[in-house]
Amino acid sequence: MKDAGLDPGDLEWMLTASCIQCGRDAAAQLLDRPDRPTGFICNFDDIAAGVLAELRAAGRAVPGEAAVVGYDNSDLAEALDLTSIHQPFAETGRIAISLLVAAMDGTVDSTHQISLKPRLATGGTS
Repeated sequence: MKDAGLDPGDLEWMLTASCIQCGRDAAAQLLDRPDRPTGFICNFDDIAAGVLAELRAAGRAVPGEAAVVGYDNSDLAEALDLTSIHQPFAETGRIAISLLVAAMDGTVDSTHQISLKPRLATGGTS
C-alpha cells in the first residue's frame, strides 16, 4: 500500500455477516457519511455484490466514483463482472487430501503451514 502512496492507517474496517443484504446495509451506512469511501474490499463476493447493488442504487458510478473488490471469485462475481480475489480451491483440496493421506500413513507430521498465492480476477468494478 505504501508503494501506491496509500497509508494503511487510513483504512476503515466494518464487520458484517456474509450476505448480499449485509453488504447493502454496510454500504448504505458508509454512503450516508460526508466522507464517502471510494473503495470497498469485501471478504466475500456476496458482500461485494450487496455493496455494488447499493452503490448503483445510490447513483454512484462503479468503477468511476468507487471501486469494489470481492473475495472467492465465485460464480456470482463472474455473473456481475465483479473484480475478485481468486482462491485456488482445487489446489487447496488436493494439498489437504495429500496431507491427510500422508498423516494417516505416518509419513508426515501433523503440523504444516502452506501458503497458496491468490490472484486478482479483474472485472468491471475496479
